[in-house]
Amino acid sequence: MSGNYNYSNFREWMYKRIDEDTGKFSKEFIAGVDQFMTFASSQPLAQSNSGKFFCPCSVCRNDKFLPGTKISKHIYNIGFMQDYY
Repeated sequence: MSGNYNYSNFREWMYKRIDEDTGKFSKEFIAGVDQFMTFASSQPLAQSNSGKFFCPCSVCRNDKFLPGTKISKHIYNIGFMQDYY
């Protein structure tokens, strides 16, 4: 990826958690979280720490080292921290 890549457009799904029409999680958000969790869980940090990595939710803000299952719950219940990339 070039240095001029616009990450905010690439990550828009992270901040479109709730579908305005249904009030439920948006399909885009669900698919994005699934892809994010698969990717994050495959990284060496998670692989070498029993599936734990830093939680990017808006409360933990990448400061807490948690199991992937808990991170997924945080992301669904709380949402991603602002400007996460």
